[in-house]
Amino acid sequence: TNNNTVSSNTFTSNDATTGGAIYAGNSNTIESNTFDSNTADKGGAIYAQEGNEIVSNTFSANEASDKGGAIYAATSNSISSNTFNSNTAVDGGAIYAQEGNEIISNTFTSNIASDKGGAIYAATSNSISSNTFNSNTAVDGGAIYFADGSNILNYNAFTGNVATSSGGAIYITNNNTVSSNTFTANDATTGGAIYAGNSNTIESNTFTSNTAENGGAIYAGNSNTIESNTFDSNTAENGGAIY
Repeated sequence: TNNNTVSSNTFTSNDATTGGAIYAGNSNTIESNTFDSNTADKGGAIYAQEGNEIVSNTFSANEASDKGGAIYAATSNSISSNTFNSNTAVDGGAIYAQEGNEIISNTFTSNIASDKGGAIYAATSNSISSNTFNSNTAVDGGAIYFADGSNILNYNAFTGNVATSSGGAIYITNNNTVSSNTFTANDATTGGAIYAGNSNTIESNTFTSNTAENGGAIYAGNSNTIESNTFDSNTAENGGAIY
């Protein structure tokens, strides 16, 4: 379970309680594999414990009955340059990230969470940068749901993500930083692009053609800092750009 290299394999229709295809303990490298239609309670394809590198894999139609349709990432894992298509879970359609994980330069398309985080459910102190999120869906956080504080989100592109309740692209609770992202044509009932709870920093982002009933681009709770952003052609019944 530790210090292994798993590369250039195909995993199809495997099943487990935890980690449908792979349970990775510590410091493993999982690279250039294909994961299709694997199932588990947590981590439909992979359960990654700590310090694993998950690079350049393709994840399609994996399913978790609980958390992490493709990957459940516990602590300090690096997930980069992967492709996630049509994975499903209750929370975290593609990835459930617990703490201290880095999620960089991945592509997320048409992943679904039946509750929170269509592509990613991020708990505490995760860094999510330079990813592309297209057409992911959830009840809250069409692409990403930030549960706790100290998560960092920058240089990502969000297009056409949908939340049936709040946060068409992202739902952030408290004390998170969102900077230098682009949000285009995302939709929700509340917060077309972003639902922000309290004490978050939202800066240097671009919001275009996002829609909601309240807060076409952003629904802001209390004590958030929103500065140096660009808002263009967002629409809502109340607060075309910000509620």
